[in-house]
Amino acid sequence: MSEFGGLTVARSEDFKGDLKAICDALNRIGIWDGDDEKFQIVNTAFGAHIAFSVRTARLPTVFPLSSEKIDAEEYAAKLENREPVFGDDVCAPFEQICNSVSRHIEVGELTVAVVRYEGNYLVNFERLKVRADGGGERASAEYTPVRAHETLEVV
Repeated sequence: MSEFGGLTVARSEDFKGDLKAICDALNRIGIWDGDDEKFQIVNTAFGAHIAFSVRTARLPTVFPLSSEKIDAEEYAAKLENREPVFGDDVCAPFEQICNSVSRHIEVGELTVAVVRYEGNYLVNFERLKVRADGGGERASAEYTPVRAHETLEVV
């Protein structure tokens, strides 16, 4: 059974920044779900905002896989005539995400939030905040009938 959920992007009330540049930066960072869907700018009656390209994503996360690390391993595997192997170190570094996104934020902060679930067995909440000053925080909480696990990173 696969995990499905939603990924949304929110801004603080005082936010000022370049949405197109932020959207491009998020897409360059890496893969944010199991199908490599992309962020895009959407115009609504409430104005322009960043949205994920699907309403229900397979394996959405705020711990994206690094495009650079994936490309490097795939290239090395091709040269060595083997299948690529991806370890835990393939995630984009948190500091890189903050640096890439914050340079396009003048004031305020941007939040990427995820809710993921698998049937009635697992519920996962994740949040990534990036501030204009280059700092941020990333948190996750996972709940199953037998355990709860929480993490927090701060830059």
